[in-house]
Amino acid sequence: GNNLSVDGIKELVRGIFEGSKMSQLYIGNNRIQDEGLAVLSGELKQNPNIIIVDVSANMVTGEGLLSFLAELEHNETLSSVNFRGNQITEEEEPKILEWVKNHPAIVKFSFSGSWDQRILDACAHNQQRVDALVRLCDFGNGGYVRLLTAGVPPHVNSSDGVSALHVAARRGDAKLMQELLKHTKMRVPLTKKKNQTPLDIAKAGGNLEIIELLETASAPPEAPIPDDWRCPIGGQLIADPVIAADEMTYERQHIERWLQGNDKSPVTNERLKHKELIGNATMRKDIASFVDQNPHLRGLVYLPKSIQHQVSDAIDNNDTKSLERLLKRDERIFTMKIKEELTLFDIACEAGIEILALVLQAYPEHLKPKITH
Repeated sequence: GNNLSVDGIKELVRGIFEGSKMSQLYIGNNRIQDEGLAVLSGELKQNPNIIIVDVSANMVTGEGLLSFLAELEHNETLSSVNFRGNQITEEEEPKILEWVKNHPAIVKFSFSGSWDQRILDACAHNQQRVDALVRLCDFGNGGYVRLLTAGVPPHVNSSDGVSALHVAARRGDAKLMQELLKHTKMRVPLTKKKNQTPLDIAKAGGNLEIIELLETASAPPEAPIPDDWRCPIGGQLIADPVIAADEMTYERQHIERWLQGNDKSPVTNERLKHKELIGNATMRKDIASFVDQNPHLRGLVYLPKSIQHQVSDAIDNNDTKSLERLLKRDERIFTMKIKEELTLFDIACEAGIEILALVLQAYPEHLKPKITH
């Protein structure tokens, strides 16, 4: 309790929710009243991370609580709510029960009233379904799909303190993890088992594919990409920035392809003085820093580490069959760095004739490197 008022909750909301990964909010024993709760619900409606909310003893009426719950009609991440010590009437209690029944993620809902036991029973039913989901995932039983489709949340912990996401991470089951994440409305699955998130478990197990899936799911809201960092030809975030004679910066592969059949600028349409390209090191550094702060953009600039390792291992082991399969999988393999600062072509040149021949044969026509003698 900090004697937090309506104005105080507005300041709190502005200060903690923007870009926050916070998953639990405790503001019990204050005086935010219905107006403050309405401000809070507006933010929770947009926030996909909050799992636990405690607004006990805050001079909130039953009408204010029902308005709060109505605002959170489509919030599927909240699993625990404490409204004890507020002003709820018996007429409002059945509506609260109905809301709990319709929200399968709610496994704990506390308030003081005659319907308290029935609400506890509804929460217990939700908890049983979460427990069933976790068990089915652990046993590798495909029945988990039916529970996910019915809205049982994969991020909520079972009675044993384990979520379905934890199970998939421990099993190293990327297919299961993909299916669970499709039904996970949270941006950051922070639910912990013994202070470990699913991502912690995946990192401990060294499963690169699951690590990437969870890091992508943990990404913050998409930050706007500055227009100057988008290729004037392709429109996407530039991965390999180069400056052409028109002093514009382009994605290397796009401008190289353009220059094969044009001698004019794709931006100004004026004739270019030459076709030399110079790397834009400053922009590359700035974009790398931007991507580090926005991990969901890594796939636009960097090849996923799991693919990097697979390509590198296939070349190191002279495994032509695996390499051929990988080269058909993702065109970014031909344009992005594979190992340190080396591209696929750089590595293939050092690997021997057989690998180099396979790589050159697989290159898309518009991306083939120029070979000088």
